Amino acid sequence: MKINKNIKLSKFTSYKIGGPADYLTIVETEAELIDAIKFASKKNIPWVVLGKGSNVLVSDNGFSGLTIINKLCSFKILEDKLTIGSGYSLVAMVNKLARDGFSGFEGLCGIPGTVGAAIVGSAGAWGYEISDNLISIRVYDIKNKKVKNIKKNKIKFEYRKSNLENIIILSANFNLQKNDIEKIQEKIKLFIKKRIEKQPIGFSCGSFFKNPEGYSAGELIDKCGLKGLKIGGAIVSEKHGNFIINSDGAKAKDIIDISKIIKNKVKKEFKIVLEEEIKYIGF
Repeated sequence: MKINKNIKLSKFTSYKIGGPADYLTIVETEAELIDAIKFASKKNIPWVVLGKGSNVLVSDNGFSGLTIINKLCSFKILEDKLTIGSGYSLVAMVNKLARDGFSGFEGLCGIPGTVGAAIVGSAGAWGYEISDNLISIRVYDIKNKKVKNIKKNKIKFEYRKSNLENIIILSANFNLQKNDIEKIQEKIKLFIKKRIEKQPIGFSCGSFFKNPEGYSAGELIDKCGLKGLKIGGAIVSEKHGNFIINSDGAKAKDIIDISKIIKNKVKKEFKIVLEEEIKYIGF
């Protein structure tokens, strides 16, 4: 395990924003990941695990601790079961399964990030959820310092969140179902087309706010007249109000300032408090 010092986290996030991490390591095995946590424990410093960095905003001041970049990318199919590393790209997983004729994951095709992060965040789209075909997960229990398995029925999945706390997902097991490859590919093309039509291009974290029950966050923001709002290098997308884009070297502060204006305006106009879908690091 190699420990690097003062590495800019902007290189590891989809926002391309973030100051330096005091320490950073890239792990490719379960042992390396556990060793990284032990390293942080010995130094008595905080730590955080990043996959693709697609659902986070890192402070301009960086992170005063150890950042662990998860590259646990094992992939094994045995009959009708898949065992996959938590650091495997969700997009790559869906595409690979589609090429091999396995269905049930098509709607997840355009969701950025890793398999582990998708499970923790209860990712889903177009009526598909990451939990649909999940059997179990293999995790590192931070509190008890041991590796264990957790079955799906012990996990509480809610809208874009789960009860998976004080653990790190190492790998996951999924049920697989064979289907016609052409039909699978057609579905994926349709969902990708819909994403392109609705979602803007540019550096972002995807949807910034969760959809309040019965509402679309993007529509609420649009009705408040906030599309196109610009602060520093950050702008509310003209195409989709729930996307705050790093359009021109934005700082984390620019994103935060825009998000505060959005929350205040929506609360004032609709009496609805928007909740961030992203996670903040280093604030």
